[in-house]
Amino acid sequence: MAIAQGEGTLYHSDQAGCPGHKFGTSSGFFQPSADVHLLRNEGSTPLVIYAFYVLPPGTPNTAIRTDRPAPVNCPSIP
Repeated sequence: MAIAQGEGTLYHSDQAGCPGHKFGTSSGFFQPSADVHLLRNEGSTPLVIYAFYVLPPGTPNTAIRTDRPAPVNCPSIP
């Protein structure tokens, strides 16, 4: 993913304490599809990201998102 505008904090629920890492404009990161994660806009400007998905041929569009219950060890979503 690439941050085009704003700042996002990426939280990893599979790590102790659900640590967050901030990414600002013009930065990017790789996010494995099996990792339950949360990217939040905790800044005052809109967060704009570009995401690139690599899927096998014939994969339906609905396969790129799997909603999960909010991890109990991560910050809650207001």
